[in-house]
Amino acid sequence: MCWGYSMKIKKKKKAIIIVNLIVLIIFGIYLMLIIKSNEVEQFNIQEFEEFIETFPVSEVFSEDRVVGTVNNSNEAKEKAKLIWREVFNEEMVKKCKRYKVGFDKKSKIWSVRAYSQNFILYILITQEDGKIIAVWGGK
Repeated sequence: MCWGYSMKIKKKKKAIIIVNLIVLIIFGIYLMLIIKSNEVEQFNIQEFEEFIETFPVSEVFSEDRVVGTVNNSNEAKEKAKLIWREVFNEEMVKKCKRYKVGFDKKSKIWSVRAYSQNFILYILITQEDGKIIAVWGGK
């Protein structure tokens, strides 16, 4: 009877170890995805000149739109969502599941892109005062 009881305990210990390993692996993958989503890409604002001319903020807002200083990629993303909700709508912003944030060190401008299955939202924001340079969407 003791032998059968000790076998049950060993099986339970193995099961607990396996479950813990699975949880650790899932947690590690989750952390990698979060870190990857917070990476900041380098970009050159000159690559966006055509979009700045085509989608100026004056077409969307009656006056300059400023969201305040943008210190990091998370702030850039959150402030981008705020503006996108105003320009597009809440539903479009909710459909976006993947984001890419870029920063041009020379001009100190943030670029944020949000991806859904059907469209991409874009925004360019200055770091110093959070002035919106351009905002647009596309497929």
